[in-house]
Amino acid sequence: MKIAIASDIHISEENASITGNILKDILIQCASENIPHLIIAGDLCHKPPFPYTELRNIFSEFQDAIEISIILGNHDITQTDIFSQERLSIENVNVYKEPALLEDARILLLPYQEGKSASQELADSVNKFSQEISHGNWTLISHCDFISSRTSLVPEGYFPLTMADINEFKPVKTFLGHIHQPSYIDDNIMYCGSAFALSKNEAGPRQFFILDTETFEIQRRIIQSGPLYWQDRLSIFPGIYDSFEEELIIKELLSKINNAFLGREDYESDLSVEITLTGISTTTNNEDDIKRIESSLKKSLKIFKSVSVKNDIQIIPSAYKDFIYDFIQQCMSTTLPEAEAFKVSKEECIMRGLSIFREGMKI
Repeated sequence: MKIAIASDIHISEENASITGNILKDILIQCASENIPHLIIAGDLCHKPPFPYTELRNIFSEFQDAIEISIILGNHDITQTDIFSQERLSIENVNVYKEPALLEDARILLLPYQEGKSASQELADSVNKFSQEISHGNWTLISHCDFISSRTSLVPEGYFPLTMADINEFKPVKTFLGHIHQPSYIDDNIMYCGSAFALSKNEAGPRQFFILDTETFEIQRRIIQSGPLYWQDRLSIFPGIYDSFEEELIIKELLSKINNAFLGREDYESDLSVEITLTGISTTTNNEDDIKRIESSLKKSLKIFKSVSVKNDIQIIPSAYKDFIYDFIQQCMSTTLPEAEAFKVSKEECIMRGLSIFREGMKI
């Protein structure tokens, strides 16, 4: 059996037209691959009033094809309201506010429990369903913080779950909601990431997973709707790099972005790009150099929805230009021990070296 797992769609009445299309895209992809079950790992909604009408309209389109299981996240549970299955009132949707086991797929659902520990909830649930699941043949889906502690029941964190819990109860795969940037803790523990990017810090394509509950094989699917963001830093040295090298750096940036969004069709019109310029410049023609590079970047990236360029370039007096040039050329043509040992780029090594130089020279 194959199931789909998504998280953190954050639908509200204000953004229902955008997030509704994201949810619909996930369901369309599931239907096209005959995936009969979608599990949402928390924060389907963003805040009250919950958009029951919009959700009912979307879910009803797939009523005969896809079963939908929703576990509650912290945004689905507020001081004023709790997202309700009764108010949604549609046959193919089940909302879980307490731990539950999907027996046919051997999946334990662990919704957010305010003021409680995921560790304790997991222990209680495994004990409760001990006849249905055993070590090595089940999947955990929850909405929580994962903490790498080897000790269970850690006091800090948001509904914390620890590595000690995973090691003790041994789910084959663990899928988590709550953290918006997709993150692989290891091959068996991962965050889905937000299906809807709420901020520019949620960079890259949005995704959901397909899990084969028999083989535990995982496949990633790219969501084809919704806003996209990309943040990057370019280490450029105005007055030292010539225009050809600038063009090469920009070309490499475009290739990097295109590769990151493989699988998302026509993504350019939905992508907002933020570039921070880092590097070294001398005072001579500094403003002209930076303006030229900013102009080149904006011209090259104009295919995207929006482009912003921030300037974080360090300025050094022109008297040191020859020294800077020699230092950079030596660094760029040499294998730097620091870069090899600490996985630091040559550009970062240059910046660190020049910072030490500035401090020593009191510049």
